[in-house]
Amino acid sequence: MSETSWDSYLDELKKTGKIERAALIDHEGSVLTVTPGLKLTVDEVKGILTTLAHKYTRLIKLNIGQEVFTCFQNVHNNDILIGRAEKQMLTIQKCKEFVVVGLADFDSPGSCIYEVTSSNITY
Repeated sequence: MSETSWDSYLDELKKTGKIERAALIDHEGSVLTVTPGLKLTVDEVKGILTTLAHKYTRLIKLNIGQEVFTCFQNVHNNDILIGRAEKQMLTIQKCKEFVVVGLADFDSPGSCIYEVTSSNITY
């Protein structure tokens, strides 16, 4: 998948009106693309990938974009993380080629869970 395709994918996610900021990360920890307003540090990316690599049965704290999210893994799919900070929601989906990170404000219509984890993600 090319960089243009990655940017197009993030644009499509943002067009839903539910996702404010998003990023794509490869499985080695490189940020492939990110929307304006979201900066992921090396430690934040490492935290995401480490959490996805383990099966946690308790709540997990993740620092993402200067916020601390309380997260849990989906019971039926360990490749999905859902988190909440004071005024934001975090959804992370591990796909075949990359990891999708989506952030939404609580003011957004609906949640961003479906948009990030929908079954049409085949990458």
